Amino acid sequence: WRCKCVCGGEAEVTEDCLINGSTISCGCRKREIRENIHQTLTFVDGTCIDYLKSRKFRSDNKSGFRGVFRIGNRYRVNIGFQNKRYYLGTYRDYHEAVHVRLAAEKEIHEKYVALYEWWDSRARKNPVWARDHPFAFEVKVSNRELFATSPLLLLAEKEI
Repeated sequence: WRCKCVCGGEAEVTEDCLINGSTISCGCRKREIRENIHQTLTFVDGTCIDYLKSRKFRSDNKSGFRGVFRIGNRYRVNIGFQNKRYYLGTYRDYHEAVHVRLAAEKEIHEKYVALYEWWDSRARKNPVWARDHPFAFEVKVSNRELFATSPLLLLAEKEI
């Protein structure tokens, strides 16, 4: 069917999509969402807080766990953060690989979200404090282990 959108555009839509309501625009809604995504999500230093809070499994993941990739009879583990990819090793055992990935998520992603939420609540109450204590978070690697560092961690550990 050739349909006219509320924006004035036109689109060809299958009868099935019209009946079940899966098509709601000519594509203008998708463009609008893409253009305004930064206004609806919380980004800090290029990292989306909302994404870290609600990590989901990707549909194209073949190993069954995010950041764990099968290579022959072994499993390669890595994690991404702030546009960097960190290699966490290669493991024979799938469960060990998943454990390593979960530990890295806890150290980086969960710590980042907790620290940001703590900092944000303090910053909203006291903008002067926020100016004097800017949000900072860094990942360091030592002997294939990741460590989250921030000057705010000492302050936050007492309250978190």
